[in-house]
Amino acid sequence: LAAKANVLRDGQRGQIDAEELVPGDIVLLESGDKVPADLDLTASVELRVEESALTGDEAVRVIKLRDDFEKRMRKLVLEGIEDGSILQLNPKLATFMLLGAVHWVTKWYSPDGPWSASEVAEALIEMATRAMAEKPSGKLDARIHNNIIEYAPRGKG
Repeated sequence: LAAKANVLRDGQRGQIDAEELVPGDIVLLESGDKVPADLDLTASVELRVEESALTGDEAVRVIKLRDDFEKRMRKLVLEGIEDGSILQLNPKLATFMLLGAVHWVTKWYSPDGPWSASEVAEALIEMATRAMAEKPSGKLDARIHNNIIEYAPRGKG
């Protein structure tokens, strides 16, 4: 069976064999879809990619990019420890904590929720830098921390 792709071509939605994709086609992906070709991402809502689903040369390339990024993050943490701006800690564990916090946002953040993406980013950066700071500030200044929204458990109204 040939891989299928849901596309928007010349303003019309349709499903075609992946081999029939041409430059200019807009590929529409849904949860669980396999990416049918090399694509440029133009828009997404809650995109998560599982690199273990990749195979061959593409898997090697993506995993190398991931590992290189992690090494650069770890180097920044080490530089902070050396210059005294970050307290003595395990750089690998600190990097995993930072990356985990960032990746988890896709599980709970909604653009329709009470906070903008920039507000969430500001608050997370502030918490992470304070958590690792050799001399942390006495308070958090991001709007999210100063405007606490109470949530009732679902179904408890």
